Amino acid sequence: MPKLSILDIFSNFDYYKEHYLSILSDANLYFSEVENAHFKLQFLNDKKIYLGDLLQLWFSEKWLFQRQLALKFFSFPWGNTSQPEQDLYLFAVEGNILTGNNICKAWCASENKVITTTLDAVLPYYCYFKALTRPGARNETKVKLVRPAV
Repeated sequence: MPKLSILDIFSNFDYYKEHYLSILSDANLYFSEVENAHFKLQFLNDKKIYLGDLLQLWFSEKWLFQRQLALKFFSFPWGNTSQPEQDLYLFAVEGNILTGNNICKAWCASENKVITTTLDAVLPYYCYFKALTRPGARNETKVKLVRPAV
């Protein structure tokens, strides 16, 4: 199966929203590879991030954030008080927990393009990623049966 690009995903984002639950339950769909989707932390193994991972992180709003608000977005009592939409969909993180040199790639919904930005801390994003439930992954302890010696 060819790798999906972030552009492919956001070109068909309504499809992924509609079929979200079926993607999460089907391992073949869940583990669809996404170009450049990864988590690279110094001193830890690199982790691939799959389509199902991204959908869980985005739809739970764990890997969504908005750009810094400009003065024009401040609300006044007589103005529209709705919250700004989440604009950046994180899909790749590279960083160092010790030095704080953290770079991420995200899809910018308002500009329809991939941007590179920085993160203050990567540990919360790593924890959200590690806490995901994947199809076929069970939290059961497997017991190995040993045949008695004769």
